[in-house]
Amino acid sequence: MARLWVSWGVAPGQVLGHSVGEYAAAVTAGVFRMEDGLRMLSKLGQLLGGLPFDGRMLAVKATESRVAETLGEGHPGVSVAAVNAPGTVVLVGGATAIDRIGTEFRKAGIRVIPLEVSQATHSPRIAPILAEYRETVRSVRFHPPRIPYISALTGTAMDGEICEPEYWLRHVSEPIQFVTAMRALLARQPPGFVEIGPGSTLLRHGTAVRR
Repeated sequence: MARLWVSWGVAPGQVLGHSVGEYAAAVTAGVFRMEDGLRMLSKLGQLLGGLPFDGRMLAVKATESRVAETLGEGHPGVSVAAVNAPGTVVLVGGATAIDRIGTEFRKAGIRVIPLEVSQATHSPRIAPILAEYRETVRSVRFHPPRIPYISALTGTAMDGEICEPEYWLRHVSEPIQFVTAMRALLARQPPGFVEIGPGSTLLRHGTAVRR
C-alpha cells in the first residue's frame, strides 16, 4: 500500500509504524527488503502460533499515570502493551488477571474495551520464542534508513540502531510508545500525515496527541 501511494507521487518525508506496521515502515525507509520483512513476520507468526495463550488485551480509557497507579496496587501478570494516546493505554495479561483489573477500572467509572488478539505481543509473555526468532532476524541484511525513521519502541528518531537485531527482538516484546513517537514526529513539523492501513485508528490517536 505504501508503494502504491509512492507510485501516485505521494512519497513520505519520514515514517512511523505501529506494531506490525513498523516492518512496513522499515521497508519503506529502505532498512530491509520487503522479502526479508515478510520472512521475519512469517517466522514470528509461526512462533507465536506455537505458544499457548490464555491471556487477553484490554484498552483502558485512562491516562498512563492512572493506569500505572492501578498496576502498582498489585496486579501481577498484567503489563502495559501500548500507550496509544494520552487517554488510551493497552494492557495485556492472563485472562483472570485482565478480568480482575478490568472490573476494578469499571468500578472506578473508567471505560475499558476488550481487544480481540491471538497472542500477547509487546509483552514479556513471548520471551520463550525470542531465541529462535533471533536466528531469523540475524539472517537479514539491514541498512540505515534513507529517510527519517521514528521508532514506536523508543519514541525517537533512529539511525544505525534500527539495524541491530536486538532492536527487533525488543520491538515484539516491549510496549509500544506511540504517544512519545507521535510527539517526536510532530516536533519535526511535517506538512501532513497519511495513515497506511485498514482504517484511521492511528490518525485518531495522533490527533489526540496533537491537542
